[in-house]
Amino acid sequence: MTTKKIIRSGLMLAFALLTFAVYMTAGDQVPKSSSPKWEVATIMAVKTPTPTQGEDAKPTRYYVTVRVGSAEYIVLYAPPDGMDKELVVNRLGIDGLVLVGKDTIKYNDDLGNTHEVPIISRRAIAAKGHAQAR
Repeated sequence: MTTKKIIRSGLMLAFALLTFAVYMTAGDQVPKSSSPKWEVATIMAVKTPTPTQGEDAKPTRYYVTVRVGSAEYIVLYAPPDGMDKELVVNRLGIDGLVLVGKDTIKYNDDLGNTHEVPIISRRAIAAKGHAQAR
């Protein structure tokens, strides 16, 4: 190798390292976004609403209790056509990602389609390993 090639390759390496260092430190200077974040949720319970008089005995909606961090939400879940309660019941205790909004929770199904369910109620719960005051 000639001296010029050695110097050129050394300069290219130095430029690459400098560029890498600038990008690594610049990431710390970017303002943090306050956009909502997807969080881990666990389905804790599935309950069938009591049918009112004149309603079909076979329910088409379910109250699903979901634990997200230190909060528990009850949402009203209506399975897609052709699905039944067993789809949700079989997921009891399994974690999934949700996006908690003001009045709704979004989740993705197994095919990656996003769905939104209304929040019926919410409550704070004690952190794991700590007794909850009553």
